[in-house]
Amino acid sequence: PSGILLFEPFGGLGAGLEMALRHGIIVNRYVYSDTSPVARQVMEHRLTLLSARYPGQLHPTAWAGAFTTLPMDVHAITKQHLQHMVGAGEQWLLVAGWQCEDLSLAGSGKGLRGDKSSSYFTLVSMLKDLQAVADMAGCPPPAYVLENTTFQYHNNPDVSQVDYAAVCLELGTPVEIDAARFGSRAHRLRNFWTNLATPVKLAAAVQKAKREANLLVDQILEHGRTASPVLSNDRLPWYPCNITGQPRAALPT
Repeated sequence: PSGILLFEPFGGLGAGLEMALRHGIIVNRYVYSDTSPVARQVMEHRLTLLSARYPGQLHPTAWAGAFTTLPMDVHAITKQHLQHMVGAGEQWLLVAGWQCEDLSLAGSGKGLRGDKSSSYFTLVSMLKDLQAVADMAGCPPPAYVLENTTFQYHNNPDVSQVDYAAVCLELGTPVEIDAARFGSRAHRLRNFWTNLATPVKLAAAVQKAKREANLLVDQILEHGRTASPVLSNDRLPWYPCNITGQPRAALPT
């Protein structure tokens, strides 16, 4: 197998890289950007662990330039940077979740106009530049997986209607996925956009996934701690794993 080249702007803990490795994908080169010194320090440690765990998929040479190929601040990445990064015939995968602080119900409510979540525009511009650069280099179209909070449920209509419509106009209809469906001990409902499958096919695949039975919050808590009782059944759009009177399967977020 020829493998891919993976770029994670807003890289955090490198969830996109671990996703690819868990699915058996060979990563020939890994590029990372994040302004947080703490995140970068943790990611350096994780790269060593992931190479040891997946030796046939992530050789240490694949991430030798992970932190030096591009600026750590995504706002500073230019088309010229991408031109230097992309080589002929390479298959790139971009995995990113732009900052959600202004789109989240727990955030400022400023939406795409906020200082944090306006990074959406930077991400979309960078993706378009990567597509253009890849085309000029004779590469296949870059694949992408983008995610963010389900801000269509925000109580501010400027966010839930205006901003959501603007993003859908640019990226298309997202697929909503709750991490609890896939075994998480906490609900985490997110929007996903990708060009790897149509929303209809992806949503159908998600619906077929069933949470493993007997996964409980108490199983991951420290000794002496117990989860709060379940007082009502989970309701859509949350994955229905908590049932009144039964042990808690997933924490709220």
